[in-house]
Amino acid sequence: MKKFISLSLAALLLLSGLSPLSFADEDVDEPLMFDCGRWEDVPDESMDMLEEVCEYGLMQGLNYQEFGFGEALNRAEVAVIGNRLIYASDIYDFSVIELEDNHYFEGLEDLYNDVPNNEEAYEWVHKAMFLASDIEVNVEEEYPPNGIMTGDDGDGLTSFRPFDGVNIVEALKVLYGASYESEILNNMAVMSYDEDPWYFEMVEQFEIEEGITTVDFDEQSVYLGDPVDLSYAPFSLELNREDLAYFLFMMIESGMIDNDKIDDHVFGGYIKPDLYVGEISIYDENPTLEDEVVFTGVIVNGGPEESGQFYMDFLFDDESYGSRLMGSIGPYEELEFEYSMDASVLGEGQFEFTPVPDFDDELDEQSDHNNDDNSLSFVVGGLADLEIMQVDTFPESPEAGEAFEIHVIVANLGLGAALETNVLVYNNEENNRGRYFTLPALFASEETTVVVEIEDGFSAGTYANDVILDPSNKVIERDEETDHEVVMEFTVQ
Repeated sequence: MKKFISLSLAALLLLSGLSPLSFADEDVDEPLMFDCGRWEDVPDESMDMLEEVCEYGLMQGLNYQEFGFGEALNRAEVAVIGNRLIYASDIYDFSVIELEDNHYFEGLEDLYNDVPNNEEAYEWVHKAMFLASDIEVNVEEEYPPNGIMTGDDGDGLTSFRPFDGVNIVEALKVLYGASYESEILNNMAVMSYDEDPWYFEMVEQFEIEEGITTVDFDEQSVYLGDPVDLSYAPFSLELNREDLAYFLFMMIESGMIDNDKIDDHVFGGYIKPDLYVGEISIYDENPTLEDEVVFTGVIVNGGPEESGQFYMDFLFDDESYGSRLMGSIGPYEELEFEYSMDASVLGEGQFEFTPVPDFDDELDEQSDHNNDDNSLSFVVGGLADLEIMQVDTFPESPEAGEAFEIHVIVANLGLGAALETNVLVYNNEENNRGRYFTLPALFASEETTVVVEIEDGFSAGTYANDVILDPSNKVIERDEETDHEVVMEFTVQ
């Protein structure tokens, strides 16, 4: 705590991830651009991820040379990020909020028992706590409290703990609430502290939305892939700055933030083009090997400046099959394109077509992150048809408390190959907690068995557990409904 008392306001703003470049300068006609990607303390393998998060205006670094890689986060800083996600505006910019800090401090005093002193050095903390809380206000607020971070209930006043560390599930709770308050997610996950664990539904929903990768509830951990590459990190892990940036990066990639609103704020006033792919369509949704595959679509320039000529690459399953020089696109205009190739070049199977304008990032754009966010899945040849053929327990009638296995047999009864996908098996006694298991790619008339190990066993009784095949509808099939959800009934002696 003592180190915060001695810091200046400017230093604290930097600590929270607020860059001086995020403030409007009254003497400058155009706002300044974030100076992303020039940090000297960031490893090469993490630079692209952090630069993209920075380009969204979510975390700009401690200063021009340092991101703060490896430095611990605190709760007030996470509140700052949650508020930015909701309002798509830097509410800590004094040109946006002009109310005196007393406005925030006086309301907080009635709600929390650990509000920092009302002095200049803590103005950003007061704003963070106020806006993230569920405090009741009696005046019209342009940025009202949003309730994503309400502190800990205790005797008397609630404790906010603004300078305490934040673990994974605590951070995800704030980010999930921000995504919901931004009207990106339609349903709010139930988070009841009377349930054990309180965060189960929220973390599961995060995984379904692909805001995080594989979750292991048995080990109470989440997989952090590249570029963080921490393997399975425990839910109790207290986060550093780059760890939170990883989750923000995943939310950007999975569409859990309002990209358009944030782009409008971050890049408003910057005179640059901004290319991205709009609608894509295929002439024949299920071509044969003898057909020509024909795609049409549009490229949009969402920026206020003409783009100039650029190259566009055409990718199938992330591999480029050609590049074409495209004409210039005017501000806020569209350019139609058509691309075709012989289906025999690809062969039979399911593919993903991704047209990418300015693949090598040669144009100076407002945002490079939206060049490859649109793709189209299609099938050449026969369609796959996955079905759950059988579900059994081994042994057939397990003993109470003894380990047993669930065997799920899946077959491809279609005429074409199926992609690798998942099987979701609910594997607890209450039938409210499941795990995803990888189902390998299956050719026509091929089957496989997924084995689920229940190490701790179940109590004696009769159970009816759900098994869901291809829950994200990744595989294009002849019949998307047939035997994709079954109930496994069994008895434990």
